[in-house]
Amino acid sequence: MKIRMKVKTLLLVLIVLVVGYLWVIPQSTLAIARYLDRKDSPRAELFFERFIQMDDSMEGRLDYAKSLVRSFQKFTIYQQGWGGGEETSQEDMLKAEDLLQEILQMEPSAREENLYLDAYRMSMDIAIAKGDVDGLRQLIYLGENHNEILLHEALLYKAYLHFTNREFEEVKNIVDRLHQEGLDDPRQEILMAEIHLANGDLEEARDLYKKYQSRDWKTLKDTYFASPTFSNRNFWLDESQSLLEGDKRIKGRVTFEGQPMAFVEIYILRADGGVRIGGESFVAITDEKGYFETLPISDGIYDVGLGLDGSLLTDKVFQKSETGYVELSQEDKHIEYTFRDTFEVYSPQPGSVVKDDLFTVSWEEVPEADYYTVEPVIFSNPLEKSGGSFRSPIQDVDGEGRFKGTSADFRISDFRNQTGGMTFEGEEWILGSGAVLGKFLPGGEYPITVNAYDKNNQLITSSFPMRTYYDQIPSIVVEGEL
Repeated sequence: MKIRMKVKTLLLVLIVLVVGYLWVIPQSTLAIARYLDRKDSPRAELFFERFIQMDDSMEGRLDYAKSLVRSFQKFTIYQQGWGGGEETSQEDMLKAEDLLQEILQMEPSAREENLYLDAYRMSMDIAIAKGDVDGLRQLIYLGENHNEILLHEALLYKAYLHFTNREFEEVKNIVDRLHQEGLDDPRQEILMAEIHLANGDLEEARDLYKKYQSRDWKTLKDTYFASPTFSNRNFWLDESQSLLEGDKRIKGRVTFEGQPMAFVEIYILRADGGVRIGGESFVAITDEKGYFETLPISDGIYDVGLGLDGSLLTDKVFQKSETGYVELSQEDKHIEYTFRDTFEVYSPQPGSVVKDDLFTVSWEEVPEADYYTVEPVIFSNPLEKSGGSFRSPIQDVDGEGRFKGTSADFRISDFRNQTGGMTFEGEEWILGSGAVLGKFLPGGEYPITVNAYDKNNQLITSSFPMRTYYDQIPSIVVEGEL
């Protein structure tokens, strides 16, 4: 009898251990990952990784993907300035995409159908954010040929793709079909409202957005079709009524190295209104060939802006339009927006220590370039690479600032003797450290950028992308201690 009790006890212990390993430990790991993610801790990723190694469920993978891509807020680019957007890296976007693909390859249980649908929707939002038309088409095809779980979602995104291509009849047909099948989704109102806006039917669009806003807010999402615009669209329509009472349009194209950039949002600001980064509402979206056509707008002078996911800009340089502001008066206007690939700086490497007075900068040749300039990034606190920063061309040992070749030599001592200016902090101008100590301080780190210009002094491209992390670009560290 005693022996039987011992065996039962041993079996119970083994069962507890197995359950603990198979369920308690993974769930605890996921709970810790979620907690750290809410606290914006970078350690959350470590616990998410541990979880997916122990557990093959959808829930943890979806949470992990959402932690990597927190939102689809746009990086905004105007002639006057740029910035904003979510801090999503290309690596995080790709990792999230892989996690979602793993989910879509699973067979969902009845309890997991909503998770599966969320993963499918987020996959298509990522395709839109990346400007990946082929990827979006493949996902739509998957949904149309899968089952009822994904079919309606696939049709809504198919209608969105038709909308961006200005194929409005196809959009109406899909929306009508969904109505007939009993679907009541706010995106049906959004799509029809946008068609009315594109056709200049402002009142019809406003009525549909009022209907959208009257829905139970708990059923609405912050983002539809990878854009946060729609949640405040009705307020923007009221605010912009005078803007939208005209009949002129701005048309154009957005390209990267000659290739179309799809799903880029187009914004406009009145030229006398200053720059506002964030919170814009689009007046057009580029189609799969990169072309756009704005809503009918009033005569005036405008700064035309672009909105796209910041993860796309880590290898791109924006060529400012030669036309600058766009004036609408007698006819429609056309404008081209071009992004170029960055080029490589061979020397210095990131964090290169300058042990004597001389250092060399060398770079990749840009075939169209007439000359190059070298610009260090000067921080108000160079010892920590923090605070305000600026860039300005520097001269080499021969006093030249425009270089025909692909390398140049510089002296640290020349820059130590060049003082900076004043710094504006709070409500007053103060004397910055650079105004007393010079530009290059001992112990400071200075990123190095190179720009390429044509014969008309127009920027062709740069080694410095629109969005970057300073620890990933070439820099020099001035030896010594302050």
